[in-house]
Amino acid sequence: MLPAGWNEALPGIDSDTMHMVIWLGRLSRIWEINLESTFRAHGVNAAEMRVLMTLLCAGDGAELSVNQVGYGVILTSSGVTKAIDRMHRLGYIGKRQSSEDRRSTLISLNPSGRTIAGKAVRDLVGSFEDCFPKGETEKRALIQSALITLLGRIRLA
Repeated sequence: MLPAGWNEALPGIDSDTMHMVIWLGRLSRIWEINLESTFRAHGVNAAEMRVLMTLLCAGDGAELSVNQVGYGVILTSSGVTKAIDRMHRLGYIGKRQSSEDRRSTLISLNPSGRTIAGKAVRDLVGSFEDCFPKGETEKRALIQSALITLLGRIRLA
């Protein structure tokens, strides 16, 4: 709940919307902490895991350009490069020069990267399933619908 003096301090601010802003902020921070903890247990950070997950979702044998990976992970170009370089050093991804455009590097998921990504995603989904057991289908559907709506309306700053 908002402090009693909220409306006096900022008159005209809708308290229902402000509650949602506060709750989303808290949820976001808690989620990021849980992500980092889960991924750290598998030897990667959240940015590196987003690279692995992007490649995993691209399908078996898929090769993506660095720009395509960057678009999928919502990182700066230097952040993408840093994550890709570390994942390559660890042997989780392959890198090769494009035969069509020698200025472009193509990235692919190696079997060890697929294994790490699979284990980490299973752990993450498992921890989230504890919040909403499979029997709570109405709650799950309501939250899923609300999140999809919200994601469709919010834009990156």
